[in-house]
Amino acid sequence: MWTILIIVIGLAIGAVTMIRNRDIAYGLVIIWAYAGILIKHMSEDGFAGQYSGIITTVIACIVLMGVAIGYVLFAKKQAPPILK
Repeated sequence: MWTILIIVIGLAIGAVTMIRNRDIAYGLVIIWAYAGILIKHMSEDGFAGQYSGIITTVIACIVLMGVAIGYVLFAKKQAPPILK
């Protein structure tokens, strides 16, 4: 349960940072890290699929981060506010 919570919190922090800075590099790093977690949990040398909740959560987070990256790439770019 704690692992799933931390994975979701990591996604939230990464997505908010990426969207605020309009920089997909943050999202790509999260996807890279979560792909490593997924590989470890699914490989025979790792956890061999023992924790299906974690696997499902990581896959969902990768998909959601992909959607957030698409949003950053294709959303209208607003003009930055004028600093006084």
